[in-house]
Amino acid sequence: MQTDVVGISNENYRKMLGKYWKKTVRDNLDIITLSLLEIKGDSHGYAIIEQIKKFYDVKFGASTVYPTLHNLEKAGLIKSEWKTPTKPTVHPQKRYSLTSEGRQNLYAGIKELKELVEKITFFPANIKWFNRAMIQNSTNSQHNLPHSSD
Repeated sequence: MQTDVVGISNENYRKMLGKYWKKTVRDNLDIITLSLLEIKGDSHGYAIIEQIKKFYDVKFGASTVYPTLHNLEKAGLIKSEWKTPTKPTVHPQKRYSLTSEGRQNLYAGIKELKELVEKITFFPANIKWFNRAMIQNSTNSQHNLPHSSD
């Protein structure tokens, strides 16, 4: 079981964050989609939905993921191609793959997210409440957000 810097399992961390985790994944769906295409190679839309569910423990429907794929393709970050399966009973699939521009944007986006996380978690005024909240929430699963006096 993987743990973060304060010794709480990633699973418990996600439970603690609840709706914030899903919102964070949704807000970063572009970079998540690009990263899945980089890791897994070309994929069809349903496979991407399933990978998001598997890797991020969040279930999004087609109405969330397909507009993201369309916008990424329109921006030139991914490309699509219809492929006809060899089995006659299987429908053709629109397969998505990462472009070189998409790969560059992926790595730039990862760098920006890392910088953001470092600033949030290691900013001296935040580290005190962050550690306290993480430890407390791992035992009682309540949300404790910082107060301006912390």
